Amino acid sequence: MTKKENQLLLSMIVAVDNNYLMGSDLGGLPWSGIERDKIHFRKYVEGKTLITGRKTFEEMKGWFQSHHTPYVLTQKSDYQATDDAFVFNTIEDAISVAEQKGVDEMVVCGGAEIYRLALKYSSKIIMTILDSYFKAQGKPKYFPSIEELRTLGFKEYKREKFMPSDQNQISMSIIWLNRDCNKI
Repeated sequence: MTKKENQLLLSMIVAVDNNYLMGSDLGGLPWSGIERDKIHFRKYVEGKTLITGRKTFEEMKGWFQSHHTPYVLTQKSDYQATDDAFVFNTIEDAISVAEQKGVDEMVVCGGAEIYRLALKYSSKIIMTILDSYFKAQGKPKYFPSIEELRTLGFKEYKREKFMPSDQNQISMSIIWLNRDCNKI
């Protein structure tokens, strides 16, 4: 995948279990203490513009640093965000402003509805697959499977496998996929 000069790269970063479970309608992750994935997430998003839904943004309250630029998507027209975040009612508006500001890459960090809205504009996905099965508290939310993503033109170009360790009780893989959005 080649990026044209001044073209915004919209990427997604997500963690799922073996069933592609990523969360629930009650918020939060169905797992905790996966230190390697936390480190990977923080390293990848450092210095980037992050796009989240309102609920995810509120769950991450206090996490954003000065080197992050949070964009929050919400249906609430009167929503006031903190942490120097920009608020948008449509993903198209968020993308347009990012392009106008000359943002190189905007990273979608969830939740489920934001991933769904952003998928058609995304050309890169960084997916952590935790080698386990978790149960969601509330109604489960799933990310598209690798097979579903292939039907949308995504191709795997990198895979890293990590075995269990003292810090991470389960094995995991980080899978990098991309596609040419100009061919969608």
